[in-house]
Amino acid sequence: MFLAKSFLHWFLYAFIIMGMATACEKNQCAKTYPLRTGIVESIPYQQGKTATFSTNEGETFTVNITRKEETLSNDAQNCNEYLEVVLNDPKGSHAFVESVQRGSTVDSMLQFVVSPRRKSGTASIVQFSINKQQEFIGLSQNFTNGVYQATRLSSVSIGAQVYKDVLKLDYIKPANDDSILQFLYNKTFGILQVRTKSGYTVTRVN
Repeated sequence: MFLAKSFLHWFLYAFIIMGMATACEKNQCAKTYPLRTGIVESIPYQQGKTATFSTNEGETFTVNITRKEETLSNDAQNCNEYLEVVLNDPKGSHAFVESVQRGSTVDSMLQFVVSPRRKSGTASIVQFSINKQQEFIGLSQNFTNGVYQATRLSSVSIGAQVYKDVLKLDYIKPANDDSILQFLYNKTFGILQVRTKSGYTVTRVN
């Protein structure tokens, strides 16, 4: 799960650089692959807004949210809808969260690059899916893929706050101390809490 910042950027954006970087209008496309139903609604962060988080080390930080939706074409004049979301801590050397979702006829996976410490070289890739009932699930039907155990919870209490319909990912073998051990997420607020192997914990506070 642990990847350097440079590789993470390549992993997320290579397909744009390699032929998907031309903005276009949908009526110019021979065929358009939209984002799968439920993807846009599953990522609640809105352009120009902020979100605040606290850590178990007594730190509080606020991220600036960038959200961009666009249609990009390739050389075959086929187009894909894209959703890019970044949660950036101005005081950090790396974004807290980066996500690029691409339209496809089969892709219902959500992918996030999460760096709890907001430092270069400390990020993990988090992936999960949406089923036909628009519920979050792990990347396989039995909710485990050898990387994590996925559990849907009707509610979770974090401090004084109760969150509904939460996906919990418990990672089996985090690669190192900065790798994610547990990840909590829902459609209403997004990331609720992230804990690394070392015990460093980031929790949503607003």
